[in-house]
Parts: sequence; C-alpha cells; structure tokens
Amino acid sequence: MQASFAAEQPAAAATDAEAPAAGALAEDEMDLVPLHWQGQALALFSHRPKGGCGLRNVGNSCYMNSVLQALAHCPPLAAFCVGGWPDAGFQTADMKGHTKNESRHQFCRDLMMTLREMCGGQAVEISPRRVTESAVRAVPEFRQYGQQDAHEAFSYILNNLHDELFAPVPAELNRHRGVLLNIEDERATYARATAEYRARQKPPSSGSAHSPQQQQQPARSASPGEDALRQLRQPHAQSIVGDTFQTLWVQKVTCDTCGNKSVTVEEGFELPLSLPSKAQLKDWRQPEDASPSWLGYLKSVVAPPSHVLELEDCLRAYFTAEKLDGADAYFCDACNAKSEASKSVLLAGLPEVLCIHLKRFSNKGSWSAGPGAKNGTLVRFPVNGLDLRPYLHASAADAAPLFDLFAVVKHAGSASQGHYICCAKTEGGRWLEFDDEVITPLGHDAEAQLQTAEAYMLLYRKRVTAEQARRKNDAVFELATRRDDKLAYLARSWALRWESMTDPGPVDNCTFACEHGGVLHPAMKGLHARALAVSASTAARLAQIYGGPAPVQQVSSLDECAVCKLEWTALQERRVDEHRAIGEMDRADHDTHPRVLLLPMAWFNQWWRFIDNDQGPLGRGSWRGALPPGPIDTTVLLDPAVGRLKPGLKDRVHYTKVSQEIWDALVQWYSCLGQPVLVSALSPPPPPPPQPPPPSSLSQPSQAQAPSPPQQQQQQQQQAIAVP
Repeated sequence: MQASFAAEQPAAAATDAEAPAAGALAEDEMDLVPLHWQGQALALFSHRPKGGCGLRNVGNSCYMNSVLQALAHCPPLAAFCVGGWPDAGFQTADMKGHTKNESRHQFCRDLMMTLREMCGGQAVEISPRRVTESAVRAVPEFRQYGQQDAHEAFSYILNNLHDELFAPVPAELNRHRGVLLNIEDERATYARATAEYRARQKPPSSGSAHSPQQQQQPARSASPGEDALRQLRQPHAQSIVGDTFQTLWVQKVTCDTCGNKSVTVEEGFELPLSLPSKAQLKDWRQPEDASPSWLGYLKSVVAPPSHVLELEDCLRAYFTAEKLDGADAYFCDACNAKSEASKSVLLAGLPEVLCIHLKRFSNKGSWSAGPGAKNGTLVRFPVNGLDLRPYLHASAADAAPLFDLFAVVKHAGSASQGHYICCAKTEGGRWLEFDDEVITPLGHDAEAQLQTAEAYMLLYRKRVTAEQARRKNDAVFELATRRDDKLAYLARSWALRWESMTDPGPVDNCTFACEHGGVLHPAMKGLHARALAVSASTAARLAQIYGGPAPVQQVSSLDECAVCKLEWTALQERRVDEHRAIGEMDRADHDTHPRVLLLPMAWFNQWWRFIDNDQGPLGRGSWRGALPPGPIDTTVLLDPAVGRLKPGLKDRVHYTKVSQEIWDALVQWYSCLGQPVLVSALSPPPPPPPQPPPPSSLSQPSQAQAPSPPQQQQQQQQQAIAVP
C-alpha cells in the first residue's frame, strides 16, 4: 500500500537524516507538522501554493478568475485538490452527489480539475473555460460577457462544493462539539429561568400533581434530547469546505419585558460586513480635537475630512446589539406576546480560513447613482494579527484567535462596470497580483499596496502559535523514534487536515472504516487512496491528543467488515426487489388496475431515493446509501373536519395516484399512519339539497323550475365520478 501511494506522489519521504529535529522548525513553518512513522517524515501532500499560474480571460471571466486564484492559495483546499482523494470529484468519474444535479456535479468536477492544474506548480497559464461554461449551465445568471459579482461566484462555489462532497459523520466528531455543549448548558439555564417566570405569572392549581422541582427542565445529559441544538442531535455534514470555512454564530435575543433569553446557533462560510455610515461612527469614535464648533466647521469647509474606515469599525457595526421593536418586535415565549427585545450576535466557532465580505454594492438605486451603487470608502484592514477576541462568545474554545491575510479580491470600477483582480500570498511569502493572465509582484511595500478602496473580499488564515506546533511535532517525533512493527490505519482525509490546518479535529476513519473497526464494503474499491498506514503507537498518541470515539481510534487491519457487508447486501437486494415489484405493477393495464388511491409525494420521493440509492461520498452512516422511508402518513393530505383533501394540494406536487395493488404492497412493507385516501376525495363535496320555498298563495312554482327525472339522474352520476 505504501509503495503504491509513494508512486502517486512526486515528493518522496524524507530519510532519518533529513527528518527535522524536535523543536527545529522555523516560526513561519509552524503550520506544517508532518506525520512520522519509524523515524521518517511522511511526505503525504504537496499542497503549499506554488503561485505563478495565470488565468486567461474568456469573456468577462475576471470575476471567476479572481475567486479561483484566492481558492488556489488556500492550503487546505489546495491539498484536497492535489492529494487526489476519491471524493474530490476529478478522480472517480462515476461519483454521484447527494442529489441528481448533473450540471452542479459537472461544475464541481471541472472546478477541481482547474484548481488541481493551478496548484500543481507546472502550468504558467491555463484557461478557465471549462469552469465558466459549467457555471453558466448550472446558473444561467453567470452568462458570459455580462457583469458578474465575484462574491456571488465565491458563495456558489463553496455552497455547491459542500453539498456535493459532504458526508454524514457522527455528531461526536464535530470539531465544535465542545463549544456546542457549552451553549446547550446556557440554553438549559435560560429554559429553567423561563419556566420559573411562567410559574410566578400563573401559579399551579392546588390539584396539580407536579411540584416546582418536577416542572423544572432537567440538565443536559450525555445524549442530547429532542429539544437540544440541531448540531448535537443530527449527524455532522463533514466536507473539506466545512472543515475549512465553516463559522458558528451564537444569536441571543433578550426580551425587555421579562428578561427571557433565546439562544440559537447558525452556520456559514463567510462573514458579511456592512460599511457603517458617518452617523454610526460618531457614537463609537472620540473627536480628534477639542476645537470650537465654528473652527471645526471652517476646517471642514476648507479641507473636508476623508471618510476612512477601519475593519474594526465594520466588525463593531456587525456585532453591535440590535433593537427589535415595532414591526420587528420579538414574540416572547415567556410573555406569550410580542414585545421589544435586543438581539446580539457573537462568534462561537472560528474557521481555519475566514472570508470577510465587505458589502460595497447596494441594489437600491438612486437618481444620481443609477440602478445600483457602489460604496468606494477606503477600509483599512490588518495584514497580520487580526484579533477577534472582542467578538467571541464565552463558550468559544479559541484562546488566541489571530488571523493572517493571504488573499484579497479587489474590484475596480462602478456597480455597472468594473474589473476584478486578486492579490495572493505564495509559499515563499511573496505577494503577487493576478490580473487574469498577467502576474505582477507587489514588491517590498506589498502590504501598503493592499490598502486600497478596491478591496472587496478578504481571506484570512488562522494562525498557529509556535509553541503549539512544536509540542505536536515533538510528540510525534518521539513516538517515531520507537521501533513498532504493529501497524494501524488512519484516514488520509484526517491526515490532510493534520498537515494543512491548525486544528484537525477528532481522529476519525469514517471515510473507510465502520463502527466495528473493519473496512466498509463500498470503500474496498480504491482503499489505498483512503487509508494510511502508521505505527500503532503514533495512532494511539494522535487519538489521545485530539480525541475521537473509541471504535475509530485503532483500525489494525484492512479486512472487510462481515457484519456491514451482510447489511449492505440485504439493503441492495431489498432495493432491487421493491423496484422490480412496483415496476411490474405500474406497467399493468390502467383499465384493470385503476389508480384509485393517493400517495403523499414527500413519502414517494423518499422511497424513490432509497431504491435508486443515490450514493454520495462515504462517511459513517452514508455507506448504507439512502435509507428506507418510514410509515406512509396520509394525515398530511386529509382535512379531518370534512374528511376530504386539504385545499391547495396539487397532483405530482403534494400527492401521486397509485393503484390498489401498489398501495397494498407499500402498506405491507412500510405500514400506514391514517386511512387510505381515495381519488374520489378530490371531487368537491355534493351541494346541500335545495330548501323548499315557503308556501305562498300568491305564487306557485312552475314546472320549468324543477329538474326532470332524467336530469336528476345525470347530476347524480356526475357527482359520483372520480376526478382523473
């Protein structure tokens, strides 16, 4: 296995003499800590940005070129592309995403191939035509020769790449789990306070069997309940995009009436910052001089002060508490009514790469600026040592959240026309300007040249301290000097995070191993590209340092798991049998097997995904493919008051029609919640019988007003016919 992997990589493993001594790494190399096995450094990846690869402009493609340059200089993503992972999109042509979106799937494949060429260090200039054409097919708004937004392209790439590559892993492997548990404790405290407030407002009746102690919510247990945070209950969607860019926000809303607090956790891949106005700055900044008002007015007329912002001003505007009142009033659960409240946002989980989007463009047109406007205010930003400590939630685990800039996307021009360029930092620490295929070094004053009013997107990388890197390197180096013939296996995806990120997260082998410690059946094909052999002592030490559930700490053999293979085989046979049986019934003559029953469309789509088995990237829990649906729930279709279909439901959108034979087979396999819904439920209810007119001696009903017996029989037949 090691020989086959070494043949795939251009860089060979270092020898004992070439291995760095413990603590000998330079401070600017602390972000790369190699794994060791028997005294040799494993040269797993050649992922550091080489730089110097330009991109041709293929028709107003500067917006895409600038984003691609920024992503190519992002070490974790570059390592993923160059490493040749099976789930990277360009290595397995038969890989399917989580949904059958062929245009998006093709875009992700073309994107990976382009980034791989850019990061390889061999090409000097390439064409991004395959990426731009795939983007136009997937999103027609990205048409060529039109003015596009680089931020929209950046968001589209990250969101779709994450959706295409994510694999569900146990919630225990979420790198932010410790922070989430702390937030859950805070939510439980607020919930108990809310319950106590309600008890004071409405005392329990004397006949209540529950004491105040019983009414209080229990504290958090080891396994979160149904009311816990979504991130603690559901599997974690892990991908290279999420591991690199995912940020957690804690949003807290405090009711001004009762003091009730509501806490939620949101996720995202970027930090959008609006540019504050001069009026907002007056509340934050102190006046620079104490000149008399008339003198200050005269100075402003003679030399108007330039409106210059600091990035700190934009951060302060984003994280300042917001008042909720009027139409935006908050509905308080404790008060059971709308009331004024304050909303605050803080950072809880910091990403490896922080993308800051300066919101310069506005869709609100004006008479002077036209259909859209661009804010050309200069925003000065730190190149090194961006400190986010003032905006961290109390539960955040980062002790020194410092970030260093490595890429800037600039926009020159107005909202109606302009040009994008990218400035990025290469492996050697040089700053280069990428203007499509033209590459220009910025020189010794590069940091000063970055500070322009054209800065649109800022990409920062989390800094790892020298002490942390030396401690990890020393621990692995000491273990590597021990002769240990016993092998263990790690996921190459985790080893990638080890080399290219400051925090790789808990050790996990979900991309090839099951919960029983064996190899997943779908992972047997191409296993050499998923598993990495290291010494058992090194694997144990890594699990001790970074944590991880016990079943995945040690994988000592690459044998296929017999238990999981049987389960996988049974699921495959079930899919084939159900698909064949329902297909034969559906092809039957509709005259002899009419479609007389309604099946909820949501349940049908879930069943179809199960039998179609749209397999995505491997992960713990995803190796089984799509799981079978639960019982058929027909209560979502019927209105219990009248016993007929709910108004507004449409065929092939909310329900589909099936025959009695298909219905009986599905109910036998999955059971049913509720009563079968007949197609006759689609017909409108019969009109009420006409009321006889009041007797009157002045007028008698004519014979023409009463329907004839044949007409009455025809109306009754029309009401009994089912809607096709």
